[in-house]
Amino acid sequence: MTNQFLACIGSVSFKNISNIDEFWKLVGLMPKLTELKLSKHTFNDIEPIGKFKQLTILNISDNPIMKGVEAIGLLKQLTELDVRYCRMGEEGSKIISKLGQLTNLDISHNSIRSKGFKFICEMKQLIILKVQYNKLEKSSSNQIEDLKQLTKLDISGNNIDDEGAKSIGQLKQLTKLDISVNYLSNVGVKHLSDLQQLIYLNVSYNDVDEEVAKDIYNMKKLSKLNIGGNDLNIESFSMIGKMDHLKKLEFGVVGLGNDGFEFISKLKHLTMLDISENQINDNGAELLSRMEHLTKLDVGFNSIGDRGIRSISMLKKLTDLNARNNEFGNEGAKYISEMMQLTILQVDENKFGDEGIIAITKMKNLKKLRIFSEYMDKEGKDALLNTKHITKLKY
Repeated sequence: MTNQFLACIGSVSFKNISNIDEFWKLVGLMPKLTELKLSKHTFNDIEPIGKFKQLTILNISDNPIMKGVEAIGLLKQLTELDVRYCRMGEEGSKIISKLGQLTNLDISHNSIRSKGFKFICEMKQLIILKVQYNKLEKSSSNQIEDLKQLTKLDISGNNIDDEGAKSIGQLKQLTKLDISVNYLSNVGVKHLSDLQQLIYLNVSYNDVDEEVAKDIYNMKKLSKLNIGGNDLNIESFSMIGKMDHLKKLEFGVVGLGNDGFEFISKLKHLTMLDISENQINDNGAELLSRMEHLTKLDVGFNSIGDRGIRSISMLKKLTDLNARNNEFGNEGAKYISEMMQLTILQVDENKFGDEGIIAITKMKNLKKLRIFSEYMDKEGKDALLNTKHITKLKY
């Protein structure tokens, strides 16, 4: 690789770095470099990065950084920064908050806590912010209402309560919001319902109940909704079943059952559906055949047998199916094997044996397969080992 060639490189991503000192020398020969991706390596000192002041995009996520964080503050041209899992803490947040050109920041999983979050909330130019799982205190989220330019926010797993939701409800430019795994009640979601520009909302695993569906129903631009892991009832299912504008719905662990799914199955324009862990059996699964636009379906951890799988096999546009931990046997596996359009399939912990496994291995478009079965014997294992077209296999 000549110096002349290196001098022309503007964007680079490294996967395997064996000698870190030699790596920094190599990157130093790239004066036009504006985009650098160093995710998932073993960098603990990033001081040399401060020399590359022309960078506009930097990804150093998943590195055990211990030293040199202040070097990030020298990169005044940065517009996009990803420091997930980098031990930034409060001090790192303070340094990053001085980057006046930054509009896209992912600082999740860094234990920045409330003090660090206060620094981040000074960055009024931010458009995209991912700050999930940072051990914030409930009161700290009130500061976020100053970030008026935000269009995308992920603040999941951060002790956010109804007061925090009220502040987030002031961000009228938001189109995508993930506020899952927090402490919102119906009152908090009502505050969020003022965000009429939202096209994606994730309020899964909060403390909302059946009344929340009324406020979500009025969010007419929503195309993707995740409300799983909450305490809903038949009235909730009926209301959400009327949201014809939804394209993607994640509805796992809500006690849906066959009766509730009767309402959800009327959303015929859905392309993605998650109804995992919802006590659905063959009678409920038969309703899936009317949802002909589905391309991705998760029915894992239900009680679906061969008859239900036969109905699922009628979904001709489906390319990604998760039917783990159900009750179908070889007959159901054969129905699945007829879905030649599938590229991703998960069927662990069902009741089929070698006969079903062999049928599934003949699905030539499959790229990813997860197929552990306690009924698998030598013939099934041999069939899996001899399958060449599957690039990711777990059994």
